[in-house]
Amino acid sequence: DHLNDILALIDSQLQVLNNKKLINDDYLNQFSTSHRSNLKLPHLYFLPETNDDVHMCVQPRFSSYQHSPVQRLAQYLEPLIRSLFDNICRSTTVLNSQDFNTKFFHYWMQQSHTKQGIQFATFKIHDLYSNISHKELLEGLHTLLVNPLIIGRHDRLSNDAIVQLTSIVLRNNYFIYQDQIYRFARGCPLNLSLSQLLGSIYLHQWQTPLLRQIRLKDTFYVRFHDQGFLTWKESNDQLQIIFDELQQILPSEIQIILNIRSDLIYIIRFRVKF
Repeated sequence: DHLNDILALIDSQLQVLNNKKLINDDYLNQFSTSHRSNLKLPHLYFLPETNDDVHMCVQPRFSSYQHSPVQRLAQYLEPLIRSLFDNICRSTTVLNSQDFNTKFFHYWMQQSHTKQGIQFATFKIHDLYSNISHKELLEGLHTLLVNPLIIGRHDRLSNDAIVQLTSIVLRNNYFIYQDQIYRFARGCPLNLSLSQLLGSIYLHQWQTPLLRQIRLKDTFYVRFHDQGFLTWKESNDQLQIIFDELQQILPSEIQIILNIRSDLIYIIRFRVKF
């Protein structure tokens, strides 16, 4: 039975971490699949995604992840990692439209004498979650965990333990498509909340060159997962050069679409996408 083989593989990977003293016996029992019933692999289907600037593409979705073998581990890791990430990223990310409104209103009121010439730019990173490598996601997570603002062990887990447990989730995303079993060799399913969190952590590192320019020029910038909004007072060509450089950092399969406008309607268009 293929499912039993997958469960045995996951448990063997957890046992390796236990043997290395990265997780204790309590964690081993908590995350083990051997004592759990009703586990099954999710079924894959596709939803189309359209955009005015790019061709139609499809995004993978799953029937349910509730009974996936890695769901319990992913559900444990997501709030643990998010609590650490939120301390680092709060100034450059927004949670929803209300959060965006609050931050932008504060910025806009401070620009009462210098609003002339301000332009508004939005960007969308396409196909991030289906094409980003597990190695890049894990490197981004490691960079976060060694940040000087994050100190020590977290819930009795070392940085290495958190990275290794996250790796088990990424490496064991199995699913069924047309009666065949497949695995995510790269990328990760959006149904898993941990996936969006890892993507956001990766993009937090990716956006560093842009943040340097934002801080130098005292402009406004926020990001919501794989889309972002910023104000710009310099030439459009200069901003395009920055994003061309950012594009080079990403894998070739991942595309950035940048739009620059001078009218406030762009703020509304960005906000309604949340």
